Amino acid sequence: NIIISNSNIQQCLYGVSIGHNQSRNINVTNTNVGAWVAFTTNSHGMRQGGFRKVEGGQIDGCFKFVQLGALNQQPEPTMFLGVYGESMGYVGDIANGAAHTQGVVFETCQFNSQATAYNYSKNTLNITGGSPSVTFRRTTFTGQKGYHFNNEGVIEIDRCVFGITPAAGETTGTNLASE
Repeated sequence: NIIISNSNIQQCLYGVSIGHNQSRNINVTNTNVGAWVAFTTNSHGMRQGGFRKVEGGQIDGCFKFVQLGALNQQPEPTMFLGVYGESMGYVGDIANGAAHTQGVVFETCQFNSQATAYNYSKNTLNITGGSPSVTFRRTTFTGQKGYHFNNEGVIEIDRCVFGITPAAGETTGTNLASE
C-alpha cells in the first residue's frame, strides 16, 4: 500500500506516476498537483500501474488530468472522488489492453477546462482499447470549450452539470459530443 496525503506536488512533468503492475492499492488524498500530467500509469516502468482512489485535492494548471494505460487487475474501479481541476487543457487519455479492467469513475469532481490557453481544441477525453468503462457521476464541467468524448468504450454520464463559457470569438453550440 502507498498513501500520499496532504501533499503539494508542483512544477514537474508528472505529478504521480504509478508504473508497476503490482502497484494496485495506491491512494492519494487531499493532494494538490500542478504538473503537465497530474496522474499517470503509462509513463514509467512496466506502464501497468493502477490507482485505487484519488480523493479531494486540487489539480491546477495541468495539461492532462489523467494519462492512464493498461489498467491492472484491480477488484474495483479506479475512483476519482471530489477532485477539483482548474486551468486544465483536458481530462486526458484512458487506454486499455486488458479485458479485466473494472473501469474509471469520476464522482463529484469539478473540471474547469482552459483549452484555449493551451491552444488545444481536440477531445476532452480519449478512451481507446475497446473495453474500459468510464463513469462521470455528479461531476461539473465548466470552461471555455465544449466537452468532446472520443470513446471506444462505454461512457456513463450520471447527474452531471455542463456550463461552458465560449472564449472570445467562439460561438455557442453543442457542449457535449461523442464519437
